[in-house]
Amino acid sequence: LFNIVVLVLYRNGDEGYFMGASYNKNHDAEALACGVFIGFMIYNLSTLISTCLDSQSVNKSVTESLMNFVGAILWLTTGAVVLQFWLRFIPSNHFTETNPSAAGIAMGVLSVINSAIYLADTALAYTNYRSLE
Repeated sequence: LFNIVVLVLYRNGDEGYFMGASYNKNHDAEALACGVFIGFMIYNLSTLISTCLDSQSVNKSVTESLMNFVGAILWLTTGAVVLQFWLRFIPSNHFTETNPSAAGIAMGVLSVINSAIYLADTALAYTNYRSLE
């Protein structure tokens, strides 16, 4: 659920426009954020489908624990990069009523929360994996 909210903020957070598309920022950070947001949306969907079709084979594999751990690291890194950019953001037209930094900060905070959720799921998935051995 957090992944969907972050993706919607990323896509429409700047008053319906692509978040930060007109701002000068690091393209590597943009690629990291986009890759994590889209990549883990695909991963979550495929894991959900796999679990619905055959939960026993998913639980017998250490892959879920590994992917959740990688997800925790990537979401935390992305959240830190997003927060680092948007907390220091000063728009060139800072006298206007609109400032997209609130949506950017929300996106960063939700990314950090998502990282904590992935870390907790890593522990649960690994515990479940070890109990089946």
